Amino acid sequence: MLLFGRINLLQVESVMKKEIDIREKMKAIMRKSFFPNHYYMEVYNILQFLSQGSKSVYEYFKQMKIVIIRANISKDREAKMDRFLNGLVEILLI
Repeated sequence: MLLFGRINLLQVESVMKKEIDIREKMKAIMRKSFFPNHYYMEVYNILQFLSQGSKSVYEYFKQMKIVIIRANISKDREAKMDRFLNGLVEILLI
């Protein structure tokens, strides 16, 4: 009975992996077809020059989070933290 259950689990896992791969490929195709090439360059520029300015830390954090999602960036946490700290007002860092 256990062997039968294991086979089913392996089959289910392989089907799920295939579905995830197909979904990721479809997302990439959809992004390429609906977003112009310059869109990502503009979003990267926004992210590059994003700073807190007169916004609160929470508003700055929210805006940065939205831009990172739009840019489809999945960097490690340390890189995101570094980018966040670079945009904060200097008074807060002292």
